[in-house]
Amino acid sequence: FIMIYFSYILTFSFVMLFIGIFNDMNIWYLLFQLTTGNILFLSVFCLVDYMATPITTEGQLIYGIILGLITSILRFITPEFSVLIPLILGPIFLTKTINKVSPQLKYNRKTYYTTMSISIIMVIVTTIILNVII
Repeated sequence: FIMIYFSYILTFSFVMLFIGIFNDMNIWYLLFQLTTGNILFLSVFCLVDYMATPITTEGQLIYGIILGLITSILRFITPEFSVLIPLILGPIFLTKTINKVSPQLKYNRKTYYTTMSISIIMVIVTTIILNVII
């Protein structure tokens, strides 16, 4: 379950770091976003619930990336609830879908590379959209 936590924090940090760099705030913006709004605290305790997370490693990686993107977007819409919404609704909506897709990811490398490429493109597009909004 450490894969979920690291992919979530790295995705969120990547998006926030690029937003900070494009707005001349550098790493301070990332540090501000990580230390305010209890992102680190709630992600440790809520994100890695073993009953509500995907089974395979590939599914856990994609799960963390998707929730990191949702948190990055919601951070600008509703800063107070930006962590709670994906951590509560993510397991409800994403886990079953990712568990159905993850065996295909595990045994079919073409599907795995396609899914990871789409995830990276989603991170880049989200970063660009949030930079335009700010």
